[in-house]
Amino acid sequence: MRTNRWISILAAAVCIVSATPSGATSGQLGPDGAPVDAIWRVQEFDLHLRTADRYHSCSSLHEKITGILTAVGAGSVVVALSCRNDQLTNEAFARVAAAAPVIASAENIEAATSFDSRQALVAKIRAVRLPSANDLERFPAEWRTVSIARVPSLHLGAADCELLQGMNEQIFPRLAIRVVRKRLSCDSQAIFAPSRPVLVVEALMRREA
Repeated sequence: MRTNRWISILAAAVCIVSATPSGATSGQLGPDGAPVDAIWRVQEFDLHLRTADRYHSCSSLHEKITGILTAVGAGSVVVALSCRNDQLTNEAFARVAAAAPVIASAENIEAATSFDSRQALVAKIRAVRLPSANDLERFPAEWRTVSIARVPSLHLGAADCELLQGMNEQIFPRLAIRVVRKRLSCDSQAIFAPSRPVLVVEALMRREA
């Protein structure tokens, strides 16, 4: 992966969190079903995917990783894979950047406006002003239940078990996501045909107007 390309990705991601404040001030969870005050938080993730004998095209992996994160409420998802789009592989590394809703708590606001030296350099190179707490967009969000393997647009099946397992273990713990139910039996050598994976989560999502 070229450094300049990822610098461009990070610069674009930094812009996501900057917007006119809505004026909301509460950052606490409300009663079940009630909207909560949220902000966007841009994060980076590393994802390592390895399967025993199932091969995926890199273009398909890119599409599914992006689609899964979008299905759980993330926006402006950027995925950079270690393989070519037309390549079939059973092992891939991905660097992922995405903006995801988080509760507008003091801790999350501080995290969303704290930047390391690399991010500061990216912003300087691209002439992007890093956001302060007053710049963060605040919006109503709610917890929604998502059965990821059954989202029609994702076209996920038994062959995607390791992908769901990897995202559940390596990415979801760092997002505002609660796992409700899962069945990720990824043994392709099982006597019976592999069953469709199950991964049901509650995800914090922006509430539609």
